[in-house]
Amino acid sequence: MASSTFKSYLSQVIIVAAIVSVLLRFFFYFNPQYYFSLFPYLIVFFVVSTISIHYLLTSAANVKPQKFVRLFMMLTGGKLVLYFIVLGVVAFKISKIEVAPFVISFFIFYIVFTITEIRSVLKVLKASSASNSQNKL
Repeated sequence: MASSTFKSYLSQVIIVAAIVSVLLRFFFYFNPQYYFSLFPYLIVFFVVSTISIHYLLTSAANVKPQKFVRLFMMLTGGKLVLYFIVLGVVAFKISKIEVAPFVISFFIFYIVFTITEIRSVLKVLKASSASNSQNKL
């Protein structure tokens, strides 16, 4: 079941990435002054980081709740630090004209992928707690 859940999440992330990418590309088509050269790499970065974090969280869903909460907080904090580092490094490396569109796109991807990740992790936790409560009976 864990494998099918992960495959389902993988396809969900790819679909969400495609939808957000198409919407942003549509926006950039009508507003080419806001397009930035790192846009395709930003999509890949969020897909890879979100899938990695999700895999770690769902693999820990069957541990004790205290350990899961600790792992969740650690991964979320680590993810935020990583995102701030990437945001800072890239903002200093790209041209000043591209900084604002990059930061706005980064924020949009962050919100969308975080919502997607949390919804999926909550489903996994509900399924895990339901199976744990059935096992106790």
